[in-house]
Amino acid sequence: MFGSLNTMFFHTLPGTTFSNPGERGNYNSVGQACVYLSEVDKMMNIFLVDIYAERFHHGLNGIPARRWEEKVQHGFAPALPPSAEELSILLGRTTTRAIHRYGIEFASLRYNCDDLLTLRTRLKGQPAKIKYHPADLNYLYVFDIFEQQYIRVPALDQEYTQGLSIWKHRVIRQAVLEEQDQVDLVALGKAKRKIQQIVDAGRQRKRQSTRSRIARWDTAGKPTRQDAAELGAGDKAHVTTTAKNPAPTISASPILLPTDEDNWEIGYAPFRHADALTPDEKQVQGE
Repeated sequence: MFGSLNTMFFHTLPGTTFSNPGERGNYNSVGQACVYLSEVDKMMNIFLVDIYAERFHHGLNGIPARRWEEKVQHGFAPALPPSAEELSILLGRTTTRAIHRYGIEFASLRYNCDDLLTLRTRLKGQPAKIKYHPADLNYLYVFDIFEQQYIRVPALDQEYTQGLSIWKHRVIRQAVLEEQDQVDLVALGKAKRKIQQIVDAGRQRKRQSTRSRIARWDTAGKPTRQDAAELGAGDKAHVTTTAKNPAPTISASPILLPTDEDNWEIGYAPFRHADALTPDEKQVQGE
């Protein structure tokens, strides 16, 4: 299956690295790359449903879509979750947390709802199993072992967690911690807006490393080894606001992205105001 995906789908997209360097030859994979990870997800879905499933399959000795239709006509009913939300819960990552009076604390964010009070009383201090989606920290799902069901628990700060992935959240927290000893929601919100300004300014630039960083910020997608190699080169981004009450100039070094899917740790150079820059750095920033 992976071989078919590679030869029939991935290697047909602009920016492919092919199966080996010899096959790639002089093809400029980095220069040709122009597709975001979120777009690849959509295209792969179309490929699997409308192309792969409609081609003759030697293992089945037939066309997968026609075999599926035949089975359904003869009473086959696939076992699927009753809703998209339940599927999201099943696919979520699992961990445990204690339920406190203020709710649950996860990734320095707090979650709470009325249903947690009853569960907290019944658990008597025992931790509860939770499910979370790395791409969306707006909600957690807490398993009620007594009722054998999951409770949907929202984050208390819905404005901050809207569209927030765990990768974005850790970038923001790292930036805040470089400037102060502890993190609060106000500081997180300010840092999130600052980083968004840098991303917006970066859209005007044409370097591949900038596009790679913006793509992951926009889609919260998995980084590539090429991302990590290019982002380690040391390019800088800056942005100056021109609002009625202008904020100071922000200077940021590139985010070093991990190469392992399960390694969510990142390295991040601190934001520094213009007043904290050395004369040489101010000259570079001005250029």
